[in-house]
Amino acid sequence: MGRLWKIDGVLWLLGVLLAAVGVVDGLRCGRSVMQMLRSTWFYSSGLLLILGGVLLLVIVLRWRASREEADLLRKYPPQAR
Repeated sequence: MGRLWKIDGVLWLLGVLLAAVGVVDGLRCGRSVMQMLRSTWFYSSGLLLILGGVLLLVIVLRWRASREEADLLRKYPPQAR
């Protein structure tokens, strides 16, 4: 699980860095932070819902696959050779 936490941390840090770069770039173009937040809130919230649904689907499918694998191992235990 440690490697997964490291990957998550790197992705989170990359997201924060990209957000900061986007804000700085928007400020250089003469837009205010509130204008940027108002224009992107609709799109980012929609993307968040889509990604959340995909993530939930992956979790449920992986959970079902692990249950099926456990049932098969109970029915047909591995034979020692």
